[in-house]
Amino acid sequence: MREPFSYMYTHNSWSMTVCCGHFLLVLNFYFPIIFSTRSSVDKAAVKMSRRWKLICVPTVIVTVIICFTSTYLLLVKGTNRWGSGRGLRVNQNTRRTGVETTRNFSRIGNREEKTRENITKVVDREQNKILMTNSAAVAVCCTDLMNLDKDKAVIIGRRRKNKGFLTIGIPNTPRSFGKSDLKRTLKSLIQNTPNDLGQSHVSIVVFASALDQSTRLSTRDIVAGFPEHVQSGLLQLIEAPRSFYPNLSALTGSDLYNRVKQNVDNAFLLAYAMDSADFYLQLSDNVRAPSNYLQSIRDFIKQQGGAYWVTLEFYPVGFTGKLFHGGGRDMQQLIHLFTEYAREQSVESLFGHFKDLNVQLRDAVRRPPLFAS
Repeated sequence: MREPFSYMYTHNSWSMTVCCGHFLLVLNFYFPIIFSTRSSVDKAAVKMSRRWKLICVPTVIVTVIICFTSTYLLLVKGTNRWGSGRGLRVNQNTRRTGVETTRNFSRIGNREEKTRENITKVVDREQNKILMTNSAAVAVCCTDLMNLDKDKAVIIGRRRKNKGFLTIGIPNTPRSFGKSDLKRTLKSLIQNTPNDLGQSHVSIVVFASALDQSTRLSTRDIVAGFPEHVQSGLLQLIEAPRSFYPNLSALTGSDLYNRVKQNVDNAFLLAYAMDSADFYLQLSDNVRAPSNYLQSIRDFIKQQGGAYWVTLEFYPVGFTGKLFHGGGRDMQQLIHLFTEYAREQSVESLFGHFKDLNVQLRDAVRRPPLFAS
């Protein structure tokens, strides 16, 4: 890209001035010395050297003044009309174009950014039009979740009849890269859950949220790999019927599809786990639990004392590692947010709104995080 005229002109003026100044200074200081060494007795030579000094010094001063004047006119005044030379008039259009381009560069960038934003809004608007045709289906999800038949949702394992201390929900979501770490996550949770508590006070619910059958079968194989814990009721696998989801085929692969799908998945998992334990913990299928995770959760709950809270955070990223009261108004409110605003906002944003709506003035975050990825 060609440089703006004002920059080129200033740069060339400085270069010419420096070169001329050095040349004249060399002549000013060295020529008289050389001249006088050759004719040290000649008085005429001495007079010539003095005259040469009188010529060189004013010339250097005038050259510097001209350079500073042109620089001031170009950079401060935005013009080079300090003379009436023909060359300046010829390059006037070029100068104007360069200066205007430099001054409006940020404006052009802002216009391009606004154009991108407008295009994004148009795409989102068109996708929302497609989804709005299925808005009734999203609303039906909320109604269905309040009357969810939990026994039909269980694919592997069995539901506990007695209310326990903690239910851990893990949505198993398909990924476009790498393999799922669900097996490692389940292994760390099961190994670090004491037998006396695991049999009656803790439940681990895996939700196979993928719609394709191959991924669901893969999740079933992983859960079935822990038969003892499935039989005891510690480990359960649930699935949502395909009819539960709105028709999102036109949005497959888009951010809007992923947003709606994730919100509805979490709403289904919360609805299944509601009222099954005193507390509910949301995890993901790529974290590891430490050996004392259960006691650490109990201790952190006790540390809150009588302080009001709606969520405790054991992992800093996203919706993972968030602990809620296991039933009542809090879980219902989360389900309502995830279904009612499935199109508009992500899970993380809705979780932030949930805390704001319930006026939790401080973030109850455990440091360091209890779970590791």
